[in-house]
Amino acid sequence: AILFGRFDKMIIGILQLVMILMLLWIGLMVNLSGIFYWSLLLAGALFVYQQRLMADRERDPCFQAFMNNNYVGFILFLGMLVSYL
Repeated sequence: AILFGRFDKMIIGILQLVMILMLLWIGLMVNLSGIFYWSLLLAGALFVYQQRLMADRERDPCFQAFMNNNYVGFILFLGMLVSYL
């Protein structure tokens, strides 16, 4: 985020959107079940939450948004795992 300067929130949002779209495409290509798509939706909601946390660029909320990515990864992992079961 330091590299992007004042464009940090915009670029992070773009990268988050690209990730969701790529995972959606992969899910469609390998025919994952609906659970995976629900996990994508939930991950997207967490990304929106992260953007709101970063709104004022304060240190503690930005760190909280960074740590929130653990939940995003866990939810996506569970969505993929359950889709294969």
